[in-house]
Amino acid sequence: MLSRPNSSTPVLDLLKDPTKWTKGTAFKDASGKSCEQKYATCCCVYGATTICYQQNGTVLRQLSKVTMAIEKLFPSRNEYSSMLFNDHPETTHEEMIAALTEAQI
Repeated sequence: MLSRPNSSTPVLDLLKDPTKWTKGTAFKDASGKSCEQKYATCCCVYGATTICYQQNGTVLRQLSKVTMAIEKLFPSRNEYSSMLFNDHPETTHEEMIAALTEAQI
């Protein structure tokens, strides 16, 4: 099960390992199937933000920070929300990590 890292940038810390990041669904289990959070071994940016910020009710605010970072770093792709950017076929793990680093979440 994935859990919130104890840091000032928990989403970044959770997803910096490429094996913990996924596309197409909030959470996947060890077999690669979509699952509930409690069985997840990897997640997308939305799933990670939910894990890290659901308790204090700021999930949407944090995702907005990621969207602003995407607009700054990847202006030719600024029509995407953080979740669409995450799931886009051209988005790489390195790009997602760059956006999370810029967003500082």
